[in-house]
Amino acid sequence: GAWFRHADKLEPGDVIRLTVGSDTYVYHVEQVFPVAKDDWSVVEPVGYDALTLTTCHPPGSSRERLVVRACLVGTKGIIRTR
Repeated sequence: GAWFRHADKLEPGDVIRLTVGSDTYVYHVEQVFPVAKDDWSVVEPVGYDALTLTTCHPPGSSRERLVVRACLVGTKGIIRTR
């Protein structure tokens, strides 16, 4: 389906919670911006723990891609080892 169909409604400061099994990752949206449909530079490493979502823009069109960039701010249920 259209997992990110409403990504255009996200704004800087919004919270995204991603749950995988019993672990939850909490991200704060930093940027929401359009790019050319063939611009994959947005998935390059950014130097910090980030979540990058891409979807069609405008919804249902392949004219552009909408990018949501969010920064990891916390985790729950994750045991970190060195």
